[in-house]
Amino acid sequence: MSIKKKVPAEIHSEDYFGCTITVWRLDTHHSRTFTWRYSITFNGIKHEYPGISNNMKSKEEALSRAYWKAKCLASACKPAYDTPDHMMMSRAG
Repeated sequence: MSIKKKVPAEIHSEDYFGCTITVWRLDTHHSRTFTWRYSITFNGIKHEYPGISNNMKSKEEALSRAYWKAKCLASACKPAYDTPDHMMMSRAG
């Protein structure tokens, strides 16, 4: 018995907020309505979002959802102050 892997039929990547968003569509012969999925790579770590709620109908829908998740991920990991000068100013004030 052979195991067939679900190979992406189409892959698309874009960069936002220091993250690489990758969306892909599974091969069309799989009888699924929601074939688009996505992952986000940030600081060298690839974040994949499994589950039915993260399977999209279209590439645009997958890119949109990944865009907002990348924005949240990047802002959550952003330092509170960009430069040491800001830190000194806040302590002096």
